[in-house]
Amino acid sequence: MLLPTERNAELQRPPLSRLASAEDVKGWIPSIEKEISYLLKQIEGTGSRKHNDAKIEEFQERIDHLQREHKRFVAKVRSLDPSYRDVVPWQPRGYKRKRHREGQSTEPAKEASGPQIKRLYSPLLAEEEKVSVLKHDTD
Repeated sequence: MLLPTERNAELQRPPLSRLASAEDVKGWIPSIEKEISYLLKQIEGTGSRKHNDAKIEEFQERIDHLQREHKRFVAKVRSLDPSYRDVVPWQPRGYKRKRHREGQSTEPAKEASGPQIKRLYSPLLAEEEKVSVLKHDTD
């Protein structure tokens, strides 16, 4: 059983086989995402009323269907436009190493013969050094 808004969206959204260009397919992805977020809000109870377990299960089935449909739309866009890099938010992804910029070495930096310390000028420290030098000279 579909809600009235879901029926309208289902009737308005053309089948994926009819969409021939990447722009046409991209245009429908936000409507699927909006519908998923609406149903998630209904499940969470942020709507005007609480729903019984059967209704929540129905919403969950609809969300699963929309997630599969979203993945199909994204896959079709990628097949039509390989430069499209939208990721499915609920899809698990592994960790990736950071990419190194050109000119940066991937090897760890090698230390020179001994640590090289560069002194920075600080007026407060300079005054303390003058005082300590004067104390050592008078002793």
